[in-house]
Amino acid sequence: MALHDEYRATLRTAGAAREHFINAMNVARCLLDNGEQVLLTVSVALEPVGIQQRKFLHGPVLNQISEQVRVNGERFTTEVWKEYFRRLILERDPEYEMVKMPGAKRATPRRVRKSTEKLGVREYAKFIDEVIDTAVAEFNVAFRFEMNEREAVRYVDPRRLKKSHPAIEATTATT
Repeated sequence: MALHDEYRATLRTAGAAREHFINAMNVARCLLDNGEQVLLTVSVALEPVGIQQRKFLHGPVLNQISEQVRVNGERFTTEVWKEYFRRLILERDPEYEMVKMPGAKRATPRRVRKSTEKLGVREYAKFIDEVIDTAVAEFNVAFRFEMNEREAVRYVDPRRLKKSHPAIEATTATT
C-alpha cells in the first residue's frame, strides 16, 4: 500500500463506516510503521458556509455596525469590525500549537488564529447571532433587516426541518 499523509472520508450511512474504518486503519498502520505519530479524529462533517450567511454578515450586519458606531468619535470600516468580532468571539478560548522554529532546540507554543472560513453552517449562524447580540448590548446598534432576511441565514437542524410544517419543507426545497 502506498504511504498517504492523510485519509479523509465523509460518511453518510453506518454501512459505509466499516469500509472507511478499515481503509483508515491501513493508512494509520503504514504511518506507524514509518515511525510517524497518528492523529485519529471523528467528528461531525462541517458543511460549507452558505453564501447567504456570508452576504448577510458582510452586508447588513457589519454595514449597520460601521454606520452606527463611533468609538471616541471615530468610525471604522466593516473589515475592522469583522476582525474585532472574530478576535472577541472566536478567540475567546485561544488554542495553541507547538512549533519548532529553525535553529531552536525545542518547540514553543504559538497561538492558532481561528478563522470564520473554517466554521460550518451551524457555527457561522451562532457567530452571526453573537455579533448581533454584542453590537446591540455593547454599542446600542439598532438593526433593521428586511422581512425574513435574518431567518434565512439561521441554522435549522435537518432533523427538525423534516418534522416541521409542509409549507416550510416546500420553501426550503426550492431554495
